[in-house]
Amino acid sequence: MRKEIACDALIQGKRLKLSYDGLERIVEVHAVGLNKQRQEVMFVWQVRGGSESGEQTGWKLLMLDKVSLMQVTDEKSTAVRGAKNTSISTMTHVYCEI
Repeated sequence: MRKEIACDALIQGKRLKLSYDGLERIVEVHAVGLNKQRQEVMFVWQVRGGSESGEQTGWKLLMLDKVSLMQVTDEKSTAVRGAKNTSISTMTHVYCEI
């Protein structure tokens, strides 16, 4: 279900509001897929919100099983962001991407 919501946000060109590691974040989805361990992940640009690393904006590779309270917002996504991080290359299967 999480991958469908993330892909819906990408397709609709909307930002996604979610809770990750207990912190609320607003992100723009760039790709959703499987990593080498066959775990569902999404590659996003974080617009604002909390972060364990302290980096409140920037590229993030998020594990979908750590995401809760995910919902598509009314905010328009400004994806594609420049200079994509190489994290997308860690996906062995892609469900959706820009």
